[in-house]
Amino acid sequence: MKKRLIDILLFIAIIFFVISIVQKSFTNKDIFFDISTGNAYLNGEIITGENVSWSEKISIVSPKAIFEMIIAIIYNKIGFCGIYIFTIICGSLIGLLYYIILNKITNRKILSFLFTILALYYFRNNIICRVQLLSYLLYLIGFYFIGQLVKTDKNKYMVILFIISIIFLNIYLDGFIVYLLMFIPFIIEKILFYIVPKNSYEELIIENKSIKKLIIVFAITLILGCVLLIYEKNYSNILNAVKDSSSTTVTELREVNNNDELFLYLSTAFIILLLVFTKTKMNLTDAIYIIGFASMVFFRKSVFFYYLISIICICKTIVILLDTYQINIKIEANKINVTVFALIYIVFIINCIANTIDNNQYNYIDDKQYPNSATDYIVNHLDTSNMILFNKYNYGCFVELNGVKPFISSKEEICYRNNTEKLSDYIEIINNQSNYKKIFDEYKINFVLLNKEDSFNNYIREDNDFSLVYDDSYYSLYKKSEK
Repeated sequence: MKKRLIDILLFIAIIFFVISIVQKSFTNKDIFFDISTGNAYLNGEIITGENVSWSEKISIVSPKAIFEMIIAIIYNKIGFCGIYIFTIICGSLIGLLYYIILNKITNRKILSFLFTILALYYFRNNIICRVQLLSYLLYLIGFYFIGQLVKTDKNKYMVILFIISIIFLNIYLDGFIVYLLMFIPFIIEKILFYIVPKNSYEELIIENKSIKKLIIVFAITLILGCVLLIYEKNYSNILNAVKDSSSTTVTELREVNNNDELFLYLSTAFIILLLVFTKTKMNLTDAIYIIGFASMVFFRKSVFFYYLISIICICKTIVILLDTYQINIKIEANKINVTVFALIYIVFIINCIANTIDNNQYNYIDDKQYPNSATDYIVNHLDTSNMILFNKYNYGCFVELNGVKPFISSKEEICYRNNTEKLSDYIEIINNQSNYKKIFDEYKINFVLLNKEDSFNNYIREDNDFSLVYDDSYYSLYKKSEK
């Protein structure tokens, strides 16, 4: 009964913490595209370049159509508030699943809770309404059952891993590629144990004995996925088009910040110190996970896998340390300890509530990041049927959601996978702002919507061919003069 009560209290604390870290303002531009395409699917329309951007007629086959329809239904019923609640629910499921997996692996509730909060804190920027939210759940489930299959050799875990593969193939093909990578450390481990003499690693490394069934699952899953993977190149064209600008143009390739690097250095140093100066052993697969995901951080490709998976591996190593030195911390349920726990718990919950209240002061749509008022003006006062609008990449999907066809959508990696010419023209304008007129003439641009802080706004403001028709605190709308 006491253990169940502790679990319930920790569950509640995790949910409160997730609510406090989920941002109310939608900084994720993909959500607007997902709502638009979801509504199109619900209306029985064929999604093409023609109805998501004015200059193309390329059919789009979205592997996440189910997710997009769910988001569209929520938005149609409750609006952005509903999507905010949906994000909190998904984030809470990630947090609870993280705790449950850690608790099953370590059998230490408080330690599992602390590492769950640590992971969620560093992972907080990834808890946004995208199909990746569902993939994070699948990664965690897959990671746990991969370990269970190796540990128990039971066929039921093979079935579960196959089911996860099928789900990935149907809702998020890019995530399927990463899912395959989660099998690799066990295969590398087996190869190393054949090559490296056992006496050179047995003092530091714990060997996983059986991985035959895991290799079978990996091989069959790889074969199933290859059929679809060769036809799906969601990001290849946009990366070719944006080239050196990709780290600032594409969110997934954002540069790692100082906090990310600091945590990486400290956690890596901690593990090295444990292995060198204590009798602690470590699973080789955990070491490969940490090294592999740390490499992704160093190469500026992705940081969230380090927080999602590597923190579990670090926690497992700490538990091995505690077991090695027979450190078993038990807190007796006396009045003093219960009082201290209650006070810490109450302070934690109050802090979460305070952060939530502060977060709710913001609107769902940030007027500085997205042209909310400007788009309303366009829809209510201008004829959009003949409008050929030039806009910046980050808010293309937003104006698209409001019925205005943009020059470039924020999801052009899907719309233009077969044609990067328009993307290249966009990047040419961004990199050589003074030479925009030729491209504008080619596409017959007659309206320009820009953030007032954008340097390109200075060129358009001084251009005699364009006149200002709308202006607010953050955005300016220009119309080309008729000759």
